[in-house]
Amino acid sequence: MNLLLVGLSHKTAPVHVRERLAFSSKQMAAALSELVGSNGERGTQFSEAVILSTCNRVEIYVTQPDGHAGVEKVKRFLAEFHKIDLDEFSPYLYKKSDLGAVEHLFAVTAGIDSMVIGETQIQGQVKQALAWAQQFQAAGPLLSALFTQALKVGKRVRTETSISERSLSISSAAVKLVQERFADLAPIRVLIIGVGKMSLLAVKNLVTLGCRDIAVVNRTPERTAAFAKQFRLKSFGFDRLESCLQEADVVISSTAAPHVVLTMERMKKVLPRRDERPLLIIDIAVPRDVEPEVQTLSGVTLHNIDELRTEVESNLARRCSEVSRVRAIIEEEVVAFGAWHRAQAAKPVILGLRQKAEEIRAQELERALRRFNGGLSEREQRILNDLSRRIINRILHQPLTRLKEQTHAGNGELYAAALKNLFDLEDYPK
Repeated sequence: MNLLLVGLSHKTAPVHVRERLAFSSKQMAAALSELVGSNGERGTQFSEAVILSTCNRVEIYVTQPDGHAGVEKVKRFLAEFHKIDLDEFSPYLYKKSDLGAVEHLFAVTAGIDSMVIGETQIQGQVKQALAWAQQFQAAGPLLSALFTQALKVGKRVRTETSISERSLSISSAAVKLVQERFADLAPIRVLIIGVGKMSLLAVKNLVTLGCRDIAVVNRTPERTAAFAKQFRLKSFGFDRLESCLQEADVVISSTAAPHVVLTMERMKKVLPRRDERPLLIIDIAVPRDVEPEVQTLSGVTLHNIDELRTEVESNLARRCSEVSRVRAIIEEEVVAFGAWHRAQAAKPVILGLRQKAEEIRAQELERALRRFNGGLSEREQRILNDLSRRIINRILHQPLTRLKEQTHAGNGELYAAALKNLFDLEDYPK
């Protein structure tokens, strides 16, 4: 197969190494051109190449005959392209070849080699890696087929298993609580306290689910305004917190404050102005933003981060329980890809043998027809032509059938080489 993978990931390398070897989108053209083009004294590098570069991995897939020399070429390429000493990253690299590389890529695309089991973002990243390699003419028939099949494997895994179901983020678990409480999020008024990463993710999920009335409260007006502008939200300073609490149906609080934000005293002042409307409060801050005693107030339902962590841990356990099913699919797909590749090796021999047989048939038929000095009718010439074709097809049927059978059995290269030698097919197909 002559397939080689050299790379590193979050499993083998710390982030400061990964980020120094990462490739930006602007670097892809130059990097791929160097991998498959002529490179000074070193001559041609590889016949095909794809670079998969994400925040958690940098992997280079290439095709070339000499595995050991190929590894050294990739290492040298990484060092020279990024201007890093080999010793700084070489110990973190892993190397895989042929079906081992195929299995690894399928596992990556399926999401079971990710930092977050079952994450779906990797699908788009694999698709983009292939698109770049094809755009810059670095991906040939083998790597194009491999990455296309990897994307199909990833889709199959997510269709046939639950590996990507159930969120593993605290923010998503918080939004799930809101969904469970309210069937329709469109009329619900949501108050977000704080503008950190978890608040941002919560807002993204709420907007995606159709929530249209979201207000943000934060101590820093500049950050609040920028956050609100991004999603077209209402934004307020902390001086408006109580009035916002009065209007809200749901509160998601995630500040970095060292003390509680929603105290019993504050909530006792707000609740009488709410006309007994129920209030769902989800506290995802550490340390907590809401005094635990708030839960005792009439009409208030309070959830804290520990409850959400329990949900996330349960979801992770369910995803992990699907890994064995995913691996079974990957194993099946690796076998199928191996069979496909072996079949490709036999195709040129089959085509070459048919071409040569057809040349001989046409030459001998023409010679035979000349001997009749034009004494045959068009119908008789067609009969001879059809006869010669049927003879050739009958003769070739058995050896080509056996070649295909042996290809599926794993002996295709041996039988193809024998046929190529026996029938002198060095110059075929033409």
